[in-house]
Amino acid sequence: FSTVADLTRFCQAYLRPEAAATVLPPQWVHHLLSDWTPTHQAGRSLGWALTTAQWPTAHRVIWHSGFTGTYLVIDPLMQQAMVFLTNRVHPIAPNEPYLDQRNAVISTYLAEKSRQ
Repeated sequence: FSTVADLTRFCQAYLRPEAAATVLPPQWVHHLLSDWTPTHQAGRSLGWALTTAQWPTAHRVIWHSGFTGTYLVIDPLMQQAMVFLTNRVHPIAPNEPYLDQRNAVISTYLAEKSRQ
């Protein structure tokens, strides 16, 4: 759990790794854009998913979602990030409709970014 301000700073560390070198070594950002699965085809990095697995993009973008519905999408090449905070915790709510909506938001974000 965090705030928009904290998550914005977190994303900025990925977008400008040299400026955040005391917290996150710059070479880590490059490692996080690599597929670390045994076949290098599963679209997973170290704690992050890669957009190439679910959404085709011209270059790799990392994303991560959480249990309460929050998610981050970080594009180091385009120097952009999206922070989406929500609280969708419900003991019996079905997950699929939420995942469909989340995927639609991320797809729209990536499509709009590609037009820039």
